[in-house]
Amino acid sequence: MNNFIASVASKIFASHKENLGSVLVVFPSRRAGVYFRKELSALLVKPVWSPSVMSINEFIASFSKLELADKLTLIMKLYKSYTKHFIDEPFDEFYSWGEMLLKDYDEVDKYLVNAELLFRKLKDEKEIEHRFQTEINEDARNFWGSLIKIKPGSEYTRNFLDIWNSLFEIYSGFRSSLVKDGLAYEGLAAREIAENINSTSSFDNYEMVYFAGFNSLNKCELKIITSLKEKGKAVVFWDADKYYLDDAKQESGL
Repeated sequence: MNNFIASVASKIFASHKENLGSVLVVFPSRRAGVYFRKELSALLVKPVWSPSVMSINEFIASFSKLELADKLTLIMKLYKSYTKHFIDEPFDEFYSWGEMLLKDYDEVDKYLVNAELLFRKLKDEKEIEHRFQTEINEDARNFWGSLIKIKPGSEYTRNFLDIWNSLFEIYSGFRSSLVKDGLAYEGLAAREIAENINSTSSFDNYEMVYFAGFNSLNKCELKIITSLKEKGKAVVFWDADKYYLDDAKQESGL
């Protein structure tokens, strides 16, 4: 990894040695940025303005118009949206469920999923499962018991399906509440950047944005990077070994 970062530092220095301050470099983690600064400093022979160096999380936080909220704030806002549909759920019983729900909503936005269509399909799948299921699986009963009031027979099934039926409404209310207060979770902030990337002027202060060391991109990251590349504002350095990448017989290079 250090050899890769040293190579990135060398190439960026060669291209911008007189104006490093006009460059933004984005890594998957903050740690990689620390090593990059160290490698870059070894190339300098005189004082210069340092390039901006960010992790991808810092990049999202910096360029979104929304402020990333802490986890507890997010769970509490999600709980308010949830209790509009399920008023009897205590917060302490909801918390672990809320963490899972928040993670799912985060993934929905990071991958630019049509949430309404997704949750409608999930609801339909659950209805089909229950239509042909003669008894409730004990593991499912134990799991959902912490989320809803279990009642025997058809009432349990109805409450179970109500959860899936309400996922999109909970999601919509939760997002609307956050945006109204200028807040976001990471996926929502990333989606806000991605969906407005072609109209934003946020990157005009940088001569070039370099993305280095990524090997897997979600849809938001892909759209952001692709749009900036099309504008001539971005370069990507992939950490890929030619031994694997260029040899068709190497399965891991596929």
